[in-house]
Amino acid sequence: MDDLKKKYEKLKEELLRLGKVLVAFSGGVDSTFLLETASRLLGEKCLAITVDSPLMKREAIKYSRTYTKQRGIRHEIINWNALSCDSIVFNQPDRCYYCKREVFSRISQISKDFGYPHVIEGTNKDDENDYRPGLKAIRELNVLSPLLHCNLSKEDIRELSRREGIPGWSRPAESCLATRFPLGASISYERLKQVEMAESYLNSLGYHEVRVRHHGEVARIELPEWQMEDFLETVRREGVYDRLMEFGFSYVAMDLRGYRRGSMNIVLGNE
Repeated sequence: MDDLKKKYEKLKEELLRLGKVLVAFSGGVDSTFLLETASRLLGEKCLAITVDSPLMKREAIKYSRTYTKQRGIRHEIINWNALSCDSIVFNQPDRCYYCKREVFSRISQISKDFGYPHVIEGTNKDDENDYRPGLKAIRELNVLSPLLHCNLSKEDIRELSRREGIPGWSRPAESCLATRFPLGASISYERLKQVEMAESYLNSLGYHEVRVRHHGEVARIELPEWQMEDFLETVRREGVYDRLMEFGFSYVAMDLRGYRRGSMNIVLGNE
């Protein structure tokens, strides 16, 4: 038995031990893998919960709804206006802590109301290497992270999803739209929509692993290094500029270092 299979067996044993779980389902690769594994093992004793807020892309909400419907998984979507929380709008370094605290407090209450004794979510081993103050909130609320507990990395999760025929294993990584803003820059509904429209437009051109960082009037595009040359050579730069101008930006720039996780954390010394 290879090391990856051992980790997978450990995960299944953990889920069977829990017996009845509520899965925080964002529609990303990690939570999809966790939900699918739990659903196969536990059936109706597995419930998916998605929190719909302005910090989530509409595509992610649509995907989560379609996925669970196609797979016959019980699924509830709850609405939350994240921008009603000053600690999120003001976007200080501990924003993620307060966001996760609000989100999982709501999810935990639903788990009690529906009779699900355990809440689980998709943090993986790689997340420990990034600046993630939200992990503190998750632990405070006794939310479980089985993928992290079983030492599964993002690469492990993609490979296991591929082996097990779990859809979406090759989808690009996604994250909360709030991560597109420098710490200290206020977040508004209008600015979130600017980012979402800009990234959706670039997705439509074939660039799926892309981030548009919002620096006020400036949109800073991050692409994987291997796609940067292609983008500059084949895409009508004037067309991209004009389109992002329509979304409310005045200037458009490309980051010469390319896409990387946590690029907005550089001011904290946690790039």
